[in-house]
Amino acid sequence: MAEGITAGGEIARTDPTGWEGTGGSGMATDRVKNLQSEVEGVKNIMSQNVERILARGENLDHLRNKTEDLEATVEENLERCQKETEEVTQIMLVNYSKVLDREAKLSDLDDRADELRNMSSAFSKTTKTVAQKQRWENRKYRIILAVVVVLMVLIILAVVLWLSLRGAGNQAAGSRAATTQDKGLKCPVCLLEFEEDEGARKMPCEHLFHSGCILPWLGKTNSCPLCRHELPTDDQEYEEYKKDKVRREQREHRLEYLHGAMYT
Repeated sequence: MAEGITAGGEIARTDPTGWEGTGGSGMATDRVKNLQSEVEGVKNIMSQNVERILARGENLDHLRNKTEDLEATVEENLERCQKETEEVTQIMLVNYSKVLDREAKLSDLDDRADELRNMSSAFSKTTKTVAQKQRWENRKYRIILAVVVVLMVLIILAVVLWLSLRGAGNQAAGSRAATTQDKGLKCPVCLLEFEEDEGARKMPCEHLFHSGCILPWLGKTNSCPLCRHELPTDDQEYEEYKKDKVRREQREHRLEYLHGAMYT
């Protein structure tokens, strides 16, 4: 019996004598069907794999490009790391040679380190002490300044109170109510007699006036309407001017007296 593949991909078995066996034809057909199904399965699997490979072709190209970029970056980083490593190695070798050269002075360095440590501790203690003293000095100056300010305020208040009390005292001493002893006397301004319990004001020159008469006058001039006696004020310059004026008048009076004595 000879086997062959047909145009549809099936395997055909023929009997070389031209006669097919009657008993083995069913088994041959089943075997052919099994082989055909296996071939179809393999074809499907291969077609799916081919499609997957084609679908992933672009990803593979992208991955290949990324791989090349990463390789280039890795090479650059590797070269830079090697260069830095060589520099660090060179520095370490130089430092190591310096340490070997100074090995004999390690004990001296330890002593200096101890001295520096002691100096730093002493410096820290000193700074704390200085800071405490400075804080105390600042607090003391603030207390002194506060005391001075309080004293100045108290002095100012005392002066203001004294001036107000002085003004009230002067006003109380200058003004009084008319008594029975003043009955019959007349006010030089209004020429009216003083009534009992009527408000009156006595000037330092002993002249007596009605309060309503003398106060407007004193608002215009600081002198008695009768004798022109000037009242004291709080203006030091004006008081000095009045003293100079009195001295000039006295000097002129003496000169007139001497002149009259010489020619009489």
